[in-house]
Amino acid sequence: MPQTTIDAIVQTSDGYLWIGTEEGLVRFDGMRFVVRDRQNAPALRSPFISSLYEAPDKTLWIGTYGGGVARLKNGQIEAFHPESLGSDRIREFHTARDGALFVATAGGGLLRIDGEKVTRFTVRDGLPSDRIWTIADDGEGGLWVATHGGGVVRWRGGRVQQRITTHEGLPNDFARALLQDPDGTLWIGTDGGGLAAWRAGSIVRTVTMRDGLPNNFVRTLRRSRDGSLWIGTDGGLARLRGARVESMGVAEGLPSPGIRSMIEDRESNLWVGTTSGLVRLSDTRVLSFTRKEGLPVDAVRAILEARNGGVWVGTEGGGLCEVLPGPVRCYAAADGLPHNTVYALIESRDGSFWVGTDGGGVARFRNGKFEKPIDAHNAGLPNDRVRALVETANGDLWVSTAAGLALVRGGRAIRVKEFEDRQLRPILALPDGSLLVGTDGAGLWRVSSDGSNAAVVATLGRGLQSDRVFSLRMDAEGRGVWIGTSGGGLARLDLTHVSVNGSVRTLTRRDGLHDDVVFDVVDGGVGADLWLTSNRGVYRVKRDRVLAAMMGKKSDLSGTVYGTIDGMPSAECNGAFPGAMRSRDGRIWIATSRGLAVIDPKANIRNEVPPPVRVEEAVIDGSVRAAGVSLRVPPGSQRLELRYTALSLRAPELVTFRYMLEGFDRGWVDAGTNRVATYTKLAPGDYTFRVLATNEDGVRSGSESRLTVIVEPRWFETWWARLLGLALLIAAVWGIVRLRLVALHARHAELEALVAERTSSLADANQRLSGLSYLDGLTGVANRRRFDEALEEACAAANERNETLSLILLDLDHFKKLNDSQGHQEGDEALRSVAALLAAQTKSRGGLAARFGGEEFAWLLPGTTLNEAKAEAETLRTKIRDAGIRHVGADRGVVTASFGVSAGSGMTPPALVAAADAALYRAKSGGRDRVEAECWASRPRPSGVPPDGD
Repeated sequence: MPQTTIDAIVQTSDGYLWIGTEEGLVRFDGMRFVVRDRQNAPALRSPFISSLYEAPDKTLWIGTYGGGVARLKNGQIEAFHPESLGSDRIREFHTARDGALFVATAGGGLLRIDGEKVTRFTVRDGLPSDRIWTIADDGEGGLWVATHGGGVVRWRGGRVQQRITTHEGLPNDFARALLQDPDGTLWIGTDGGGLAAWRAGSIVRTVTMRDGLPNNFVRTLRRSRDGSLWIGTDGGLARLRGARVESMGVAEGLPSPGIRSMIEDRESNLWVGTTSGLVRLSDTRVLSFTRKEGLPVDAVRAILEARNGGVWVGTEGGGLCEVLPGPVRCYAAADGLPHNTVYALIESRDGSFWVGTDGGGVARFRNGKFEKPIDAHNAGLPNDRVRALVETANGDLWVSTAAGLALVRGGRAIRVKEFEDRQLRPILALPDGSLLVGTDGAGLWRVSSDGSNAAVVATLGRGLQSDRVFSLRMDAEGRGVWIGTSGGGLARLDLTHVSVNGSVRTLTRRDGLHDDVVFDVVDGGVGADLWLTSNRGVYRVKRDRVLAAMMGKKSDLSGTVYGTIDGMPSAECNGAFPGAMRSRDGRIWIATSRGLAVIDPKANIRNEVPPPVRVEEAVIDGSVRAAGVSLRVPPGSQRLELRYTALSLRAPELVTFRYMLEGFDRGWVDAGTNRVATYTKLAPGDYTFRVLATNEDGVRSGSESRLTVIVEPRWFETWWARLLGLALLIAAVWGIVRLRLVALHARHAELEALVAERTSSLADANQRLSGLSYLDGLTGVANRRRFDEALEEACAAANERNETLSLILLDLDHFKKLNDSQGHQEGDEALRSVAALLAAQTKSRGGLAARFGGEEFAWLLPGTTLNEAKAEAETLRTKIRDAGIRHVGADRGVVTASFGVSAGSGMTPPALVAAADAALYRAKSGGRDRVEAECWASRPRPSGVPPDGD
């Protein structure tokens, strides 16, 4: 955007959004701003764009403040009769029923444009003022005209027929905005007097700050498709529905309280122009509870729906809160809660709540009061940092903590010795009374009903892909348990064959799952959906497809992902007990790091509007060309880029594309969200480029965009040159054959030597090509294919020689912020810079450096101990930070990286990678820009109270 005061917005029939700023005209397709100003459009006599209007003939009329009128026709901007307008300050356009264009000016009165003819009406013709703000159709062949100081007049047949002023009840005579409803009600926005409704000859209603309007200076009005009246004021945005006025200002997310313009586009987005930028409002798929809705803090951990229908949440630092029924009520340390961070929450059989805190043990909340806590001091809990709770049939309480498991009976804790000093997470009561226990590093266990016996059920390599268990949920039929893990995806324990090897089956991203981190699982039941929470939003997938994939059948695991674009306060969900739930009304509740998210699966907020798709321009060897109906590519051109877009403005970043160059591509190319197709060294000929788009809800373009591409031949590529060349080639071949027949016997030995030499050269070339296939094209280090092969070889060699093998995984911190704030080119440059530092260190220290995926790299170090590898990682971490690679979204302002180190002997490749990944996760969750290590062969139990890994 060239400037952030938005005085005019219009969506043209082709789908583009045009925006008027004080420094130029802007075209917006949802992803890219294209600016027209005095530099590239000299016909704009002023860069201050005050009004925009698309006429029925698709001409875009452009009103400026200080430069008169311009119009955009056939892609060109031209000035319109500046000498005959009477004023160069334009405020509004409107087409009357007879097809004439009326123009409101600031000082030049009212203009009527018929073709190229301009007629002016001023105070001499009966207008109360020559300063006119806006025009609206009166529904009877005339116009309503809002004036500065003269109220509102009805203009018909070239004269004033009616006036609405303070004498008729208007708050004041300075009218700014007009909107007429189908029932004849005329809404009038005034300077300082608020909003007035005129009907049947009188003012029937006024709306001012006393009624909830944020400011009495009303600049713009818009009636949306749902019937709401939107009111733009100098103090914020308001919505009038019936008798209720709802206000939105800076506190609710507007960049500025000054509203200048509004439109509703064809996808029902409301676009609001403010003095500090452009805002899009749209219905969301997700509702949220945050501090704006009354929570004391944004971070939510545990969720519970009580039997009486109330919804309670445990927060991180804000205590225990009841969010439904409203208003939000909270209980904290001042009310007797032993600690303000609540990780676990269950309802007892008597209707009281057991509240597990992160530092104060367990408290019972009964009749609005907290009873004496059950903690390490009072009851002998192994630790006061509670992670999960289960109440038994006889009223005993299982308590999972950060350093052990205990059964509380009669106010005293009975500890389970197998879990002493071990960090635990979820627990789940099974139908036979036994207990499943998820640990943070030791897999899944089963404990007898009295706690006397504990045994391992599944660990890394024995059914699970990760030893860190985040959640346990009974499935809808009661025959299995869903297991959410950190880095190991989703697993399921078959309760009908618990003792049989292979009763745990797992799915990861390699199988099509959305994420390998699963914080919690909500089972919608047979024939319904599974809901999985993660650090990358909420994943909704068909339950039967997941079960089929777990049985080894081919299954489509594509689903719906909900994130911030859908209204979630954060895509980063939180893991607690429970961190997600399905309420009785069917809604899904999710705890996130920035608030509580609520999804109604039955709500159908789909974008059913097919996205129009257009080929915008072509770039031929660096030269930009406008794309019309056809494109001629000059002879000898090396590189052709075709840039296309889709005019879907609701979630443009989620629009995907398919394209095909007929005559070159064998079929459709799935381009994802990429908006450029690139071709090199196209052969001469005629091609047709075709492109289709699909919006965020899977609705495809109604028609494809086509562009004829004509690649012109060089002289030697013409048909006659080829024919001549063919004739010469035939003659030459015939001559060579004759000569070779004569000398065949004499040169037989020489020919064999030549064949041998060329065979050797070909082998060398093939070897070089093979080497290139192992390199990452962006960073120049080894690619994932080479890494996987080297890892298999290194593990085999280490096992054979009984040597130690180390692996370092590093991940660039906040890399998505870097791409979002600085662009993907700078993101790619950051990846190359980090790769260069890694390669330099690898050259001096040895081992293999590879790009592991995305912003993640791997360093394989044979014959290196854990401490040596950790030291190498620390050296590299410092070099990356000190390199000063710019990152405006990071705390330090530079790129940093987090490291996970693993080492061991006698390991398998997946085990070594999983251990390094777990260490990397700790580095990330522990604050980033740090090194964490984990020894695969012997992992010591943590002493004391280990840090929380969430």
